Amino acid sequence: MSIDTRKLVAEIEDEVRQKRASGELPGDFERELDNVFARYAPVGALDLDFDQVLEKIEENTVLDTAAPLESSRPIVPQLKLLVRKAIGWNIRYVAGQVSSMVQALARALRLLGERVDALEAASPAAAPEARTVRAAGDLSQWHEIVADALRGAGGRVLHGEAGDGSLVAHLKLVDGGSLAAVVLSGVIDRLALGGQLEVLDVAAAKLSPGGRLIILGTDPGAWGRARSPVQADLSPGRPLHPDTWVALLQARGFGAVDVWDGSVDETLVPVPDEAPGAAAINANVELLNARLFRPSTYAVVASRQH
Repeated sequence: MSIDTRKLVAEIEDEVRQKRASGELPGDFERELDNVFARYAPVGALDLDFDQVLEKIEENTVLDTAAPLESSRPIVPQLKLLVRKAIGWNIRYVAGQVSSMVQALARALRLLGERVDALEAASPAAAPEARTVRAAGDLSQWHEIVADALRGAGGRVLHGEAGDGSLVAHLKLVDGGSLAAVVLSGVIDRLALGGQLEVLDVAAAKLSPGGRLIILGTDPGAWGRARSPVQADLSPGRPLHPDTWVALLQARGFGAVDVWDGSVDETLVPVPDEAPGAAAINANVELLNARLFRPSTYAVVASRQH
């Protein structure tokens, strides 16, 4: 016969509420029961947060070396007392070492918890307004450049378009130096800086000498224009400039780093040449287009040096 624990708990809680309302269950008695249960119940029996669990562990670090002597049989309590006195010094010595170790582990866990709290507080992903970065999915404009870069590649090619950034886990399972090329798109725009650098480092380790690394990224300016200021500021990850990728690749020993600009989504239209002051106006229009309306995407191609 199966027991519906949820229904049972609901019935108990309902009865407690009724007794509390009728005055049959005094508040001080209920608090005393809660304190006793919290003191003697095992950690797993309580729905506690991280700090409360640590406090529970610290409360139980001092081990009780005085074993109980009660027994329903005669003479047994005396025998237990004799054994406890005979080996008590040994038990106390071991218990002291175990207590010290547990206290040190609890302290280490508390320090680790404080660091995790600080990281969570500083992470933009903790903000409810944050949204995951999504890069443009149309890669057709890069077919020719990617095909040319991969021409002659004698081995496996990995295309990283991971929706949740799990590409890093997959790359770590690949043998070092076993990939002829790695193409990164989509995920490389979504990850935070730490994840982007980790993908780059792992990809570099898995590429064979002379292997090609291709990054198909989104220009940060174009990415920001397509989002509200709040969403852009609180996004957990954002694209990098192509110049940044060039610097990162060169610092990791890649050579022959080339950059190609993608298409431009929007520009300011120049005035007709016959208009008064057209030369000066169009010069300013060209300058503004270069500063404000860069190509929305780019491709970075690099080779891992031998």
